[in-house]
Order: sequence, then C-alpha cells, then structure tokens
Amino acid sequence: MDPRVGYLAVSLLTFSAVNALHASVTQDCSAHMPRSTPNESFELVQGGMAVHKETGLKWARCLVGQEWEDGSCVGSPKVVRFFPQAADVAEDSNYGGYEDWRVPNIKELESILEYACRDPAFNLEVFDAQPAQSVLWSSTPNETGDGEMNIWTIDARTNIVGNMPMDIRPYSGYPEYHFTHVRLVRDPE
Repeated sequence: MDPRVGYLAVSLLTFSAVNALHASVTQDCSAHMPRSTPNESFELVQGGMAVHKETGLKWARCLVGQEWEDGSCVGSPKVVRFFPQAADVAEDSNYGGYEDWRVPNIKELESILEYACRDPAFNLEVFDAQPAQSVLWSSTPNETGDGEMNIWTIDARTNIVGNMPMDIRPYSGYPEYHFTHVRLVRDPE
C-alpha cells in the first residue's frame, strides 16, 4: 500500500475523532463569575445580526460559510487558513443584505467574549452556532521580533488571545485541522 494512503487514512480518522470530541463538549460557564456579555448586552435584529449595545457594532450571528435560517445558523463555517482570504470573504460578503462587512479588530472581538464561559467563550444565546474548536481572525497585525507579520486571533474555546502567521499551513507548525474562522462585523449606522 502507498504510504500516503495510510497517512491520509490516519489523518482523516484523527480529524474525525477531534471533531466528534469537540462536538460532544458542552459549554462550561462559571456560576460564580458575572457574565461579561449577558443577553441584555445585545439587540437581536432581523437577518441574523446582533447589535452590541456598548459599542454599537453590528455582528453577524453566524460565522462566514453559515447562513441564518429560521432563527439559527445552518451549515458549516468556512475554514479560512490565510488572513488575506479572511479580508476577501468579508469584503465579498452580503450577509443579511449588507455589503459593508469587515474582519473585526482584536479589541472588537474581545468585546463580545463571554469570560464566564469556555467551550466556547461566547454567549450562545446570541452566537448560537459558535463552535468550541475555533480560532477567530482579527484584522490587527502583530510584527514578531524576527520581522514576520502575524495577526492577532482569539481561541473561541478558551478566550485566549494569541497570534498566528498570516498564512496558516501545516509546515508552519500549525496542524492541518486547525479551525480558523471569521466572524463579520459592521460599523454603527
């Protein structure tokens, strides 16, 4: 047997096992910690959008690749491995009938994190289809000491802010099954 076939089979089994594990994880929220983004922090509007009252920003309740249908997100989020692709999908989006979507900066993303919860660290009443196994791109660059340009990201599972190369590839130290997604935002009207 060709060794590449064996590697592919093992990779697919590992990918399936990781997905199954994270699909069965339920959100864990602390009963002793106040909610950072309670339901009252958002105004839910038609077309699958939520206005964050504190900032006035309008958020897509679904990730890029999903559609809002009958009160919830359907479909699978699009895996976006390259930051330039994240910017392109935001620019090309007409989610909810609007065409002025963009990738949020890191501070904007942090403003909608639910710090009392993990798996995922989002208010699931507002962002109901946020997978726990997800890293969200921001538009905020971060130049490393060696001159490489990274982008700040948020791990939706743990609410940890980190940074990744603009181009996520297996050879750059990140596994092939790394789930990088985009949550779109619009400026206040």
